[in-house]
Amino acid sequence: MAKNRKYTKEDVRPRGRSYSMIWIYPEGSDDEVDYFEYFKNISSRIKVVINNDADKEKKDTRSANKWLLDRYAEIRHDIDKAIGDSAWFVIDVDRKSNEDIHNLDTAVRDDGIAKVIISNPCFEVWKLYHYKVPTFNKLCNPLKSQFKGIMKEKNVPVYYLPFINDAVQFAKENDPDPNHFFPNRDSTCYSKVYQLIEYIQEKITVDEFNKFIEYGIPDKIAAYNRENNSRKSGN
Repeated sequence: MAKNRKYTKEDVRPRGRSYSMIWIYPEGSDDEVDYFEYFKNISSRIKVVINNDADKEKKDTRSANKWLLDRYAEIRHDIDKAIGDSAWFVIDVDRKSNEDIHNLDTAVRDDGIAKVIISNPCFEVWKLYHYKVPTFNKLCNPLKSQFKGIMKEKNVPVYYLPFINDAVQFAKENDPDPNHFFPNRDSTCYSKVYQLIEYIQEKITVDEFNKFIEYGIPDKIAAYNRENNSRKSGN
């Protein structure tokens, strides 16, 4: 794979859609995939696609730049930049070297469509931010244990999504450098996932987003509880 693979404006061909496409590439665990799945039907103004080939390839492959850039190349002719299509690479620092992260950003930066967003050291920082919990540990396993301790048996995204606006606010307050995609990984824990959430809010309006949180998520919680109870009862 060429480290500095670039895409030109000629790759971007308008399709005349009335909605924007948002492609999300989570390179970490299934938790990240599950989290973003809830945004798929949030609004008719956008269509969210979660790129995940876990059934086709080993899960570890999702962290490789080659896998990420190959998946990105597959959508190039579907992109309409004029109506706000975008792609987001959700990266856990603990899974990549500094060089890999900078190479990924260099490969996609210039087309103005794709963005690399970092969680340092991992996605658990973003999850903890839903409860405004400061994160200082640079190791993921303690952060995962900390979050499980808070959630107990309800450690699934649908239960903490109602607090996503708190996560956005807290993440912004704790971003060591909002203008740089990758602040020093040794400086502090942080998560820039809030930038993707703010982008979604912008595309569908904050009011519509909040209605989804206020009404859509409770419906999903009720559906999850029914399914979970049915599974436990063996029906």
